Amino acid sequence: MTPQQRQPWSRRGAVPPALCAGIVAVAGCGGGGSSFASQADAVCKAYNAKFSALPKPTASTLTTYLDQGAALLAQGTAKLKAIKPPSGKSAAYQSWLSALDQELSVIRRADATAKAGNLRGAVTQLQQQAPGVSSQAKTGAQALGLKECAA
Repeated sequence: MTPQQRQPWSRRGAVPPALCAGIVAVAGCGGGGSSFASQADAVCKAYNAKFSALPKPTASTLTTYLDQGAALLAQGTAKLKAIKPPSGKSAAYQSWLSALDQELSVIRRADATAKAGNLRGAVTQLQQQAPGVSSQAKTGAQALGLKECAA
């Protein structure tokens, strides 16, 4: 899957899908399979909407965009970590959350590169590193049956 096929960042132009993978919003705690999926998907749906509302980045707004995207990813991931998966999905869920943490690391490294004055390097980092972690996160969400999170 190409970076342009991922949501919601695929339509953002210069910034690849580094922020999208399984971002998420209003989580509770629970253990039932369908309850678990509906809680996680509600979080993902809410945070995907927040990401979509961010203004399209330009060279002069890239660091602000990455800061805002990283903050949303961190908040959404924290909410996801509060959800208790069914025991049979616990290992897969932890693996998926780890992929989201890796995605956040990619974004933060690119943000630091951009803030150091190397915008081209930041975009290159995102283009080279984001597709792999985004794909891993999407695959993990699909395996868990999280439709909104895999979008």
